[in-house]
Amino acid sequence: LSCLLNAVTTQSNCSLTDPACACSNQAVQGTAALCVAHSCTIPDALTTVNLTNTLCGIKSEHDRGYIIVIYTFVALAFILVALRFIARMTKRNPLWWDDYSILVSIIITIGFTAVCGIFDTLGVGLDIWAVPQENLQTIFILLWSALMCYITSRCFVRISISLFLMRIFRVSGARPLILLTLVLNILITIAFTFCLIFQCTPVHYFWHRWDGLHEGFCIDQWAVFLVGGILSTTLDVFLVLLPARWIFQLQFSLAKKITTAGMFSLGIIVIVTSVMRVVSLYTFTHSENVTKDLPKIVIWGGLELYVATICACLPSLRPLM
Repeated sequence: LSCLLNAVTTQSNCSLTDPACACSNQAVQGTAALCVAHSCTIPDALTTVNLTNTLCGIKSEHDRGYIIVIYTFVALAFILVALRFIARMTKRNPLWWDDYSILVSIIITIGFTAVCGIFDTLGVGLDIWAVPQENLQTIFILLWSALMCYITSRCFVRISISLFLMRIFRVSGARPLILLTLVLNILITIAFTFCLIFQCTPVHYFWHRWDGLHEGFCIDQWAVFLVGGILSTTLDVFLVLLPARWIFQLQFSLAKKITTAGMFSLGIIVIVTSVMRVVSLYTFTHSENVTKDLPKIVIWGGLELYVATICACLPSLRPLM
């Protein structure tokens, strides 16, 4: 508050009882912001910005669009998983490990979606100065949890796809390549999970560091996300290209072969969402307004999970077509 009062008295002729004058004066706002940045703790700075914007009639627009997106697509993903199991029962085929893997994935994905739904109630989508400060630690704890859900769910989707490929492609040379993909997926997931869990020392510094009042250290988050994104996208590209050479060796009619190839090619959409997620992570890791930028991660990370699940289920729906 002293920064604001000092800026008003030194940078303008505005009366202290005329907030409209101070709010419209760029010199006052700039001087006050500079003073706050150098003199206040982060919690005090956020309180000052909130007070100033309230006096000036500035409101933070709550971006809730991401909630509609994730709820819509998680419903679609759940329906596709259910149809997959119905298709298996229609043909009276016993469930196999690829089916169980996708079941585990959708359960974890629903957990991810539930966490993101809680984000909205805590103020994610608002500017950080408008979010109640008592909510910020909870938001970062939930973000940490959502990251764990994301990487685990993606791992099980890839496991499901790999096992599905192993089940239907019995041509020469297929099994070693599929096994290699499966093992690489698991190893990369374990390594990336380890990096995410221990990216900060101590671990709880991840959700305490926002206020600048706690001691700790975090590795370069953007570097971790970039490497993880590159490895993840590479695996997805490989899984999309892997069946291409074998599809036309299947004992299907030409129409079914083309349909199957089209289903697998939808994996390209997963690759696009993965790239967009990495781009949104760059914005987030370099942001000073994290609660406003977090919805972009939720949208692209969520879409990647949902679309990957849908793509993993589509080839299993042939009995229903």
